[in-house]
Amino acid sequence: MIHSKLAENKLPDFTELTLDEPEGITFKKKEEFTRTLFGRTHVVVISDTDYKQVMQKLPPVQTEENFGYLVPDWSNQTVPAMDSLEVKLGMELDRSNKDRLRNGKVDGIITSRASNYVNLKQVTSIMIFIGLFITVIFSVFTASFLYFKLFNDLQQDQRYYHSLSKMGLGEKEMKRTATIQIALLFYIPLVFAALQTLIGLSSFTSMFHFTNSMMMVSFIAIGVFIILQTIYFLVVRSRFLAQLKRVMV
Repeated sequence: MIHSKLAENKLPDFTELTLDEPEGITFKKKEEFTRTLFGRTHVVVISDTDYKQVMQKLPPVQTEENFGYLVPDWSNQTVPAMDSLEVKLGMELDRSNKDRLRNGKVDGIITSRASNYVNLKQVTSIMIFIGLFITVIFSVFTASFLYFKLFNDLQQDQRYYHSLSKMGLGEKEMKRTATIQIALLFYIPLVFAALQTLIGLSSFTSMFHFTNSMMMVSFIAIGVFIILQTIYFLVVRSRFLAQLKRVMV
């Protein structure tokens, strides 16, 4: 495996790869994988013969060896359980690696998918908590702002609908017009926020294999927020219409 930091993409479709170091070695692409579980890793897989040819020309400082071990009892079909032996061993290896690095031993480390998964899950949990906390704050702020906006302009709207009622505007038409007015105020920012979130996530999740699960969680979160916003919309609408009905002729 050769890290593609040493490589230069010569063709837009990445069908041919030429190494800057060493010079004069070109490979033809047979298959390309652009995503991994934990982010992008640019790796070229070549035959043993080609590998030996490249290694003969690379300085030792630019090479490293990676060994992979497959444990039959550790299933590749599901993520490891938090109380499993795989996770316990992986976290122990992670602590051992940190101790070795603190002691200046950088000759090699041992990692497992379990420790990577646990670390990613911890970081994700913290990010989710921070995101939810910020979301709650902005949701309360938005709700307060919308409520203040509507009822701050209530007297002006009452005069407006009172004048229209004198011209023949019925209660049914008043409710429909006022509902559209409130709905635009509530849902236009929500639609733009949802679109911006999905566009940002589509760029972010392109780096990972679990794109579908992340997008599903995003859709669920947006759906929950829409439901809460709709409940608040119905409450505000009922109170707003009750105030307008008082001035109808």
